Amino acid sequence: MAFDSVKIINNGCSSIEYNWKQIEIPKSFEFHGEDLKDYFHLHYTKNVIRPGEQSNFAFSFYSDIPGEFHSKYELITDPP
Repeated sequence: MAFDSVKIINNGCSSIEYNWKQIEIPKSFEFHGEDLKDYFHLHYTKNVIRPGEQSNFAFSFYSDIPGEFHSKYELITDPP
């Protein structure tokens, strides 16, 4: 299992609502093995960061099979 995080600081004067959205990655080849599953996990996908606060977004990865894995996320904020 592997962990990493991304830190975001709200230096502005208004609260920011956020939502991490996982983006579908088109498959570039046909897979004939075990069903593909999501090996990446983003903890705490929605919340609000108030002015002067910071948030650490924790990502984790786990696989019981060897290989190369990809995942893509988009951070959506309001206000943008």
